[in-house]
Amino acid sequence: MFLTHILNSTVCSTEEPSSSMASGGESKDAGPAPMIIDTDIGDDIDDAFCLMLAFMLHKAEKIKLLCVTTSGEGSHNERAGLVMRLQLAVLGDAPVPVYMGSAPGDTKKNYMSCATPGTVGKFADNVESVVSSVRAASTASRKVLVLCIGPLNNIEELLDGLGDDAKSLVRLCLMGGSFFKSFDAKPPQIAEYNVRKSIPMWQRIVRTMDALAVPLDIAGAARFKDWPERLDSLLEDFREMYLTWYGNILKRNPLHRILLGTTPGEAPASPGKLSSVMFDAVALCVALNPEVTNITRSAVEVQRSDNEDDDGKTNFVQGGNQVDVALGWKPGFEAFFEDWVDSITR
Repeated sequence: MFLTHILNSTVCSTEEPSSSMASGGESKDAGPAPMIIDTDIGDDIDDAFCLMLAFMLHKAEKIKLLCVTTSGEGSHNERAGLVMRLQLAVLGDAPVPVYMGSAPGDTKKNYMSCATPGTVGKFADNVESVVSSVRAASTASRKVLVLCIGPLNNIEELLDGLGDDAKSLVRLCLMGGSFFKSFDAKPPQIAEYNVRKSIPMWQRIVRTMDALAVPLDIAGAARFKDWPERLDSLLEDFREMYLTWYGNILKRNPLHRILLGTTPGEAPASPGKLSSVMFDAVALCVALNPEVTNITRSAVEVQRSDNEDDDGKTNFVQGGNQVDVALGWKPGFEAFFEDWVDSITR
């Protein structure tokens, strides 16, 4: 059973979102929907859950992954190795190009030890190739969906490569932001991590691009109640990633909000009845099925503030470029995410 919190906010558009996606992700145009995923896999487990589902959808020809890029700071060899491991586990081969980002720095390495070693290309050296694949896959009635589930280092390079055609060729789905609620879809609003790490790019996107934001208001509630049973039924490679990540983050910060309610006792050896929050998988689900969510279409402001707690907050404003923001599930679709995951994994 998926834990759901029904949105009671009165900020909700009556306008239905435009979409070329059918339920489950298959495009209403001929063929599977083209997609790029940009991920900072390697610190939190929700990226891995999202990518596992995406590779399964790719295998079922519901979507067509053009490539996966690794974002954020840290060890991109290891980030890419996690992506490759999931791809090999699901597809048995590696037909989807994986490109490493180039932002330096350290990661928390909560489950990097699960990576599959190998050599992959750098995104900076392959932007032209990715731009060409986007141009080839995009049509007048169907844009390439770019799912952004981490900081936006690579997205800046991609948009620059697409130039003036960017808005007509791609639709960006951004996992991030917080408008009224945060973890577990409860108040208060916070400056969400992905936004704080990429404020200038978030500002550029909401001011100029065709975009869908999937904030904590809807994604922050994504925990599964029956997690031990569900985890046992999932891909073995993902199970190892989850258990490694869980043990490492529990040692580092057992009070982290992402672990809220997951532990049955004091520092258990295995996860409890609740899963951690699967933010990024909700972004994938909503990107492919926006019609089952409450969408607010509005201009959005990304705050700059001397106050660290406010720097990166997202708010609705009047005027300017409008983007879609999924604030919650429509009545009758509160269990949609769980059912959607089941339709892919079982």
